[in-house]
Amino acid sequence: MGPTPTLPFEPVARVRVLHADTDAMGMVYHGAYLPWMEHARVELFRSRGLSYAEMEREGLGLPVLEARLRYLRPGRHDDRVTLGVCARLVGRARLRFDYRLSVELDGRPGLARPEVLVEGETHHACIRVADGRPVRLPARLVELLSSC
Repeated sequence: MGPTPTLPFEPVARVRVLHADTDAMGMVYHGAYLPWMEHARVELFRSRGLSYAEMEREGLGLPVLEARLRYLRPGRHDDRVTLGVCARLVGRARLRFDYRLSVELDGRPGLARPEVLVEGETHHACIRVADGRPVRLPARLVELLSSC
């Protein structure tokens, strides 16, 4: 599965782990990572001059077809987590995003080195929102994401 150390993960955002993100064991609840991955995708687009909202106004959507996560270390309350993402074109109408979510040295007091918490991937289809039919990825989107 998924990301390899050689992928050029672009750090696009940071989140602070809230108490509400943790479970009874004091670790980040496993389902909390998926919204953070979405946040990373949205910010990757935004950093390249395109917003999801703009794409939707143009009648296009990128629904998730598949999501995979590999939990490597537990996140903890008040950690500052860096969201890294890399996009890859899979076909004419499909994308894959790879993620690396990590606590950096300044993200947790007493941390000796950065810690990768989760690696993951999501697969998406490009669709026409009006009818849900697959459509070719727009050239502008391909160009925006090809530098990753």
